[in-house]
Amino acid sequence: MASPSTAAGLTIRNPRNPDATLPPSILYLSFDQEGGSFAVGTTHGFMLFNADPFLKAFHRDFSKNDQGSGVGVVQRIFGTSKFAVVGGGVGPELSRDKIVIWG
Repeated sequence: MASPSTAAGLTIRNPRNPDATLPPSILYLSFDQEGGSFAVGTTHGFMLFNADPFLKAFHRDFSKNDQGSGVGVVQRIFGTSKFAVVGGGVGPELSRDKIVIWG
């Protein structure tokens, strides 16, 4: 049995074939208004990165029960610790028609 791969510190499992592994797919990528950080929405959650120096600042993995838990839009609000999140992909974690302010 193949061991799960890791991407950005997350353990990834393919729900259709538990022996195979696939990384999450990117659904959305955006820079903040100041260009100092960017956010990535994936089929498993979202991640925030500082641009310079390049560092992962935060991540949230919503994958559970081998179902998709995508984030279709994630946007950091300027340089604050707050960001807007909207569900997306197959089986989104959050509603696709509501904005959630996180942080």
